[in-house]
Amino acid sequence: MIALYNLCQLLVLALCWPLLPALLLKAKYRTALPARLGIGLGRLLPTGPATGKTVWIHALSVGEVSSARPLVMGLRREFPDIRIIFTATTATGMKTARALLSDHVDAILPFPLDIRPVIAGYLRLIRPDLFILVETDFWLNVLTMLGRAGIPSILVNGRVSARSYSRYRRGRILVQRLFRSFTHLCMQTDIDRGHMERLGVDPGRLHCLGNLKFDALPQVASGDQQPPPGIPAGSLVLLAGSTHAGEEDSIFSVYAELKKRHPALFLIIA
Repeated sequence: MIALYNLCQLLVLALCWPLLPALLLKAKYRTALPARLGIGLGRLLPTGPATGKTVWIHALSVGEVSSARPLVMGLRREFPDIRIIFTATTATGMKTARALLSDHVDAILPFPLDIRPVIAGYLRLIRPDLFILVETDFWLNVLTMLGRAGIPSILVNGRVSARSYSRYRRGRILVQRLFRSFTHLCMQTDIDRGHMERLGVDPGRLHCLGNLKFDALPQVASGDQQPPPGIPAGSLVLLAGSTHAGEEDSIFSVYAELKKRHPALFLIIA
C-alpha cells in the first residue's frame, strides 16, 4: 500500500516538475513551497538542545489552529520546560498561528509535503518525542514514518462527519492504515468515536473528550474594570450577544421570567 502510494506520488511529481518555475513566480508559492520542502528549515528552529521533551503539534488551517490554542496553553502551563514546535498547512493557518501562539511555542513552521526525504529532514531537525494532530490533515508518509521512528502520535479534537465517514468507508484499507498509526485518538463526540470503531479502529485507543474549543479559558475581568453606565458594580447581568433579527422577542420573554426570580437582573443586548 505504501509502496503504491509513493510510486503514484513520484509519477505526479515527475509530471508536475516542469510547472515548478511557473509556481515559483507566484509570491505565495515562492515563500511557502521551499519551506514545505524543508529548505532553510534549520534557520526557523530554536538553537541549542531542548531542556525538556519536544512536542510537535500540527493544525491544518485557521479553525484547527484556533482549536489548538487551549491545548498549547495547557501544555505550556503544565510542562513549562518542553519544547513546542507548531506547524500549519495553509498560509492563513500560519498567519493565525503567529498571531495566537508566537508567545507560547518555540517555533512555527509550515507543514512538510508528504514526501519521504522531506519528512525525514523534518524529523531529523525537530527530533520530536510526541506528535499531536489537531482534528484532521492525515498524511500516510508522515504518520508511517513517525511510527517507524518510535514517535507516538495522538489525534485530538478528532471528528468524522457523515460525509467523511461515507468517503472513508470507500477507502477503508487505506484509512485503517492511517488511523492505526495513532497511539490514541481523542474524538469530539460519541458519534465520532462510533464512526471510528466501524472503520476498524481499535476501541481501546479511542476516547471521547469533547471539543477543544470549549476548553479555552475565559478572560477574567480585573478588579479595576467598571461596569457599563447605569449598572451598579456586582450586579447580575444577562448578556445576549450576536443576536439576529427576530431573536430579541424571545430574549425579552426569557428576561421577564428571570426578572421575577432576580429583581435586580439587568439585560444587555450586544
